Formats: sequence, structure tokens, C-alpha cells
Amino acid sequence: DAYCMAGTARDRDRTRRAVLSGLGWNLHRVWSVQWRISSESCLRAIDEAIAKAVERDGQGVCVPEDEAETPVEATRASIETGERNSGQLRVAIEGTQVTEYRVAKRRGRARTELDIYEASNDDMLIRWLIEIVSIEQPIVPELAEERLAGWCGRKQINAKFKRRFEEVLRRCVDQRLVWQEEDSLWSDPADRTVCVRIAGSSEHTRREIDLIPEAEVVVAMLRVVRTQFGLPIEDLLRETAKLFGITRLTSRVRDSLSDTAEGLISRGELEREMEIVRLPVD
Repeated sequence: DAYCMAGTARDRDRTRRAVLSGLGWNLHRVWSVQWRISSESCLRAIDEAIAKAVERDGQGVCVPEDEAETPVEATRASIETGERNSGQLRVAIEGTQVTEYRVAKRRGRARTELDIYEASNDDMLIRWLIEIVSIEQPIVPELAEERLAGWCGRKQINAKFKRRFEEVLRRCVDQRLVWQEEDSLWSDPADRTVCVRIAGSSEHTRREIDLIPEAEVVVAMLRVVRTQFGLPIEDLLRETAKLFGITRLTSRVRDSLSDTAEGLISRGELEREMEIVRLPVD
């Protein structure tokens, strides 16, 4: 009864779990959906959890304070530089900051279309690209290309402009003015903080699923699982899409998010049991 009377999900789950764990309890969650599907498998999982707890106690294993679960109030999610897992950037979740997407806007007066092929404009194009990346990092190259085209006064991007953008980007990367890793561009390799950036009132802040960096989608997905304490895979995809202002789970959106979810599961950053996805239980 006391559990049901708690005012918030955090009081019912997060706080209670933290208190009991602090008192030395080993907790194992059984989901009602799982129980309805197969109570026998739930009982086996309980037996296994008990056996593991007994084994840990027999070995005198303890968890250092600095390795304890991160408080829910934490508001950063960062990429651990230098670490890779199956070619993917590895994201360490310490809570997730959700903020409005900030669009890079060119300073100064608007101008007519810039001749991007004129050699004298090379330095300007490089400076503009650096500024775009510094404001919107992490940013996928396709969106950076779109921003640069807008700054140049171009409403359409043709094949010739794409080649020119690739040339400017290559020069920035070669000179280490911009860093490219996986699907994202960064201006500062020492600060690779990732947060979930949602759409604001401006249409320029709305991004299609393929214009959102993979690392940002990963952070958003892990945040959903953490706040929901586990949920069916279909709900995970839908709730992750909603964070980015994507209201329709089209086949393209579903396929992209499903790939991310399967990657997290295969790398052990999420676990799935009977279609319920949750954070791994240590």
C-alpha cells in the first residue's frame, strides 16, 4: 500500500531502490508483463538472481562508493574519448540534459549569393564552417552542408555545391580545425558532451531522423529507458522519436531507431527480455 501511495514514479522506484541498495539489499525486478507471459521464466530468473547474490556475498564483493549508481539529478552525458566498441562511439550516461536545439546564424547583413568557387572566398568558407560546427556540434555533415549553403545565400544544393562543401570540409579536417568522427563533426575534441536537443518554435530547429547524430539518438534512447525503468521496444522507439519532436513513427524513422536499439542491445548497453528493454542489472 505504501508503494502505491507514493506520489511520483521516482519515489516509487528510483528512491526506494537507492535506499534499499544502500542498506545492502540485492534487488531483482519482475515486470508484470513478463509474469503474464511466462511466470516460470520469471521464477527461474529470481532463482538465478538469488544464486548470484549468495555467490557475491560469499566472495565478500562490495561496490565502492565512487562506482555507485549515479543520482538521477545528474545532468550530463559525455562520450568517453579514445574508447570504441564495434566501431561506435561509446556513450557514458550520467543523466541527460534536454535542451532546445541551437541553430548557427551568420552574423552581419544578409548578402546575395556568394561565389563559393572564387578562390578569394576560401578562407571565409572555412571560417563559416568552423563557426557552424562550433555552435551546433555534434552535427552531421549533411546538416552542416545545408547550413553553409544558407549562409552563402543558396536555396538549393546541387552536385557542384556538394563537391565544394566536401573540399572545404576536407581542408578543415586536414588542418584540424574541425574533427570528424563516426557520423558527426566536432570543433573541440576535448569537449564532446552530448545532450538531447529538441525542436523549438523555429522550423530550422526541427531535424529529420537522418540529420540527428547517432550519439545523440543513443543518449536519448538510454534516457527514455532510464526514466521509464524499462519498456516494450515499440514504446521505446516511439518515446525516443517524441523527444526530437517526431510525432509519426514512419518506416524510415522506425528502421533508423530500431538499428540504434539493436546496436545498444548487442553491445550490452541495454538488455531485452520478453520484448521488455531495460538497463542492464549489475
